[in-house]
Amino acid sequence: MSLAENQSIESDQIIEYLENHPEFFNKNPTVLCKLVIPHQVNRNVSSLMEYQSIFLKDQNRNIYKERENLVKKLEYERKLANAAHKLILELQASSSPDQLYEISFKWLKNYYSANRLVLIIIGNPDSSFNNSDLRGLEKNSKLEFMFTEIFYRNKPLCNSLQEEHLGALFGEEIDRIKSTVLLPFSSHARRVLLVLGSYKTDRYIAGFKLDLLFLISRIISMKLDLLLAENTCQKKPAA
Repeated sequence: MSLAENQSIESDQIIEYLENHPEFFNKNPTVLCKLVIPHQVNRNVSSLMEYQSIFLKDQNRNIYKERENLVKKLEYERKLANAAHKLILELQASSSPDQLYEISFKWLKNYYSANRLVLIIIGNPDSSFNNSDLRGLEKNSKLEFMFTEIFYRNKPLCNSLQEEHLGALFGEEIDRIKSTVLLPFSSHARRVLLVLGSYKTDRYIAGFKLDLLFLISRIISMKLDLLLAENTCQKKPAA
């Protein structure tokens, strides 16, 4: 069989297939971009070229939108990182646990939609705090027992609290809290649990913002540990 005859048979098979499967190009639109179609005036074939052109324009439009969204996302993350840098400087300058709490809560409310911030300090029963959401707990307390498991995880826990835990943390506001994240940290002297609660849904999910929040929470915990250590030293009687 000659090459020409073989090509003719293949062409006939392709035509027959397309005739039996008229939806082929609808299911495989990318094939249209690879076809070479002559532009012939007053012939139906030109409509296929028009479809090909529309398809390519839609693709370009989608690529442009994706690029725009990526640029906006990167710009937001850059601004958030700059804001976090300023926060860290403020945290380092804080002189008391209550001041540390107020600085943290103001920033987290603005950038993380935090309507409640609860800081739980375990293993520091001698400290007293003015803010009711900054809690120092004695050993074997109920709240310490409830959250023991989170310290073994040593990573953020999002939106996984049972009603009992929510009630212990947020009291009467339990029905208003729609999103939560717990961030545990341990040092040689104590353990700290930072809890954020938001009235909005889906505020805390995996990604850049949660990674940055984990870093900020670690800095808050380290500074709090330092302040409590200083407070303990000041209370010790002189030898």
